[in-house]
Amino acid sequence: MRKILLWLSGAAVTFLIVYLVTGYHTTPSGASEELQQSTDSKLIPTVDEGQVILIDENGALSIALMITERRFLINTLYRDFEIFPTNLNVFDADLDRTIAFLNAPKGWEHTYGLVKSKEVEYLESPGAHEFEDALKVYPLTDYMNNSNAEDIILWSYPQELEKDTLQSSLHFLDANEELVKEIENEYAIEEFFVK
Repeated sequence: MRKILLWLSGAAVTFLIVYLVTGYHTTPSGASEELQQSTDSKLIPTVDEGQVILIDENGALSIALMITERRFLINTLYRDFEIFPTNLNVFDADLDRTIAFLNAPKGWEHTYGLVKSKEVEYLESPGAHEFEDALKVYPLTDYMNNSNAEDIILWSYPQELEKDTLQSSLHFLDANEELVKEIENEYAIEEFFVK
């Protein structure tokens, strides 16, 4: 009987270790490395290490989120990224004088989007105080070797936005952190969704 209990407890410990090793990581970078190895898409890391934007060779955009973190004994363990495909495609979206955007899934309170402009280098909220830094944007030519990606900017904003309030909630800025008025006044808004 004692041997059976020892065998069962050994099997349970082995199962727990295998479960933790295959589903969790000790650092967010471990989860990012596994994501990189599991996909052929280009990874665009955002300011939040738990969120990564993926773009495949056909221009399809997906969002990868590190859904949960768990405490185990004295360490924090990070779960694998979960990938959420979207209906936003860099090459199919009409970005001529249009801001394309989508909100993150599962209540992550984050918005991602595309805008075509030679001038845009930063993004900020109109109510941002002077001590707050403008947010970095991501020129797609830094991640894709495709002439169709020329002047297309990927942006990420740490708040969920609605179509009718997007332009009043964001300012697109040039290299001097001055407002790009053309986008503010003349661009339409198109909303996309997680599939």
